[in-house]
Amino acid sequence: MSPKLISNQINPHFTLREAFFSASQVLKNPSEKDLDFGHEFGTKNYVLAGSARTLLREVVKIVEPEKSKKIAIPSFICAVVALPFLAEGYEIEWIEVDENGLIEVADLKAKIKNVSAVLVPHIFGQEAPIKEIYELSKTQNHEVLVIEDEALCWRDKNADKYFDVKIKSFGREKVVSCVSGGALIWPENSAHSEEFRKISLKKPTKKYVIQHLLQPLVYSLAQPWWHLGGKVIPMLALQLGLIPMAVYAGEKEGKWVTPDFSLSPKLQQVLKRQLGLKAKKQKHSLELASYWKQKLTEKFKNLEVLIPDNPTRLILKNLDPEVRKKISSVKGFHFREWDGRPIAPLGTDLVKFGYQTGACPRAEKFARSYLTLPTNLKLDKSDIDRFISGV
Repeated sequence: MSPKLISNQINPHFTLREAFFSASQVLKNPSEKDLDFGHEFGTKNYVLAGSARTLLREVVKIVEPEKSKKIAIPSFICAVVALPFLAEGYEIEWIEVDENGLIEVADLKAKIKNVSAVLVPHIFGQEAPIKEIYELSKTQNHEVLVIEDEALCWRDKNADKYFDVKIKSFGREKVVSCVSGGALIWPENSAHSEEFRKISLKKPTKKYVIQHLLQPLVYSLAQPWWHLGGKVIPMLALQLGLIPMAVYAGEKEGKWVTPDFSLSPKLQQVLKRQLGLKAKKQKHSLELASYWKQKLTEKFKNLEVLIPDNPTRLILKNLDPEVRKKISSVKGFHFREWDGRPIAPLGTDLVKFGYQTGACPRAEKFARSYLTLPTNLKLDKSDIDRFISGV
């Protein structure tokens, strides 16, 4: 067994070189005035923050969707997405998903009379039916706020704009990462343009910024030796408060404990650097996704493999339980971060989020029978060959 750890979630975008770049920003003092993301986002209509969920809450405060109705969110999702709405006193209308884990238009249509806003994520890089949802939300009988979530799939910046607001997340395993951060984007014709532009958040503490800048380096030093004691490094760093948690314990219980900070210029420098690598990462991901598919279908007959539009991960679905167990049990590879739960992470109190087990059976079935495999820059074809020889 190799001492190296391959994971979807543990800083997939940060090679050791990029991790050192991030850590080096501790000593830098960039000016926010010199940082502009208009080209990368395809618009000047954006605001940055320390987390995407902070921006979601700001949107809710400004737009004020009708409170007698609920917020529609697909039932295969990370629970923290719902927190901004719960914090503002809304209930969640959990929407069923299709066979690929994407929000199902038919179920949304059946529930839309009781909905004032809908969040549309592109799960694991697959493009959701955003046009259909937007048109459904703007019919004669409905005026539903459409929030597009591009955390895992950045649509072409020149694509048709079927959204009222767009959220990009720069968390650890998103399309682009600066460890934690987010962007709010809105179209030119938004009735709330000026209010969005005036969003003002307090500056993060020095400790918060340093924790996030050091986090990639801590894990990059640990991962090559993970199974020879390397995992002790992040464990100690967490105990000493040198790196941040991805999800706070209170968030799993439906509590708003997210620090509502702006995005530090130091972390913006990391984001700018990572955006410069986006094309390189896309090419690498496509190559590895194709190689994964080739090797896996040779090993397992009738395996259902999806290469998403934005292949930051490869998706396996409708897995036989025994095959899923084999694939997810290879030493040195960690693929079961959600582990059978449609609303992640593990330990989330579903009752606090208004979800009852059995409410969305297709989402629950998908969660039990899928896996995603990494295609990030920390992975190469020799790692895939090692995996295949060990399965």
